[in-house]
Amino acid sequence: SMNTLNPTQVQRFRKLFPELDEDLAVVVLLYATGATQSEVAEILGLSSRRPIERMLKEVAKQMALSSVPTIRVVVQNRLYFALLDFLAR
Repeated sequence: SMNTLNPTQVQRFRKLFPELDEDLAVVVLLYATGATQSEVAEILGLSSRRPIERMLKEVAKQMALSSVPTIRVVVQNRLYFALLDFLAR
């Protein structure tokens, strides 16, 4: 399940997103899989989605994206291209 993210998965994800620190990478990874901000907060044991919203807004700004939902598009694209590169080996 989503709340069993292990450190190895997070480190692999960070190879595709070296600009994200570990905390942001975890939030982005969970959000990009389709979890709502509230669900991400719940998975991480937070009582409010506000910190998640702030973190995602920070990521969107850092990546020069027009909106938070666009983060999902960027994640999908980097994953697809990484997979295609892997399959081409």
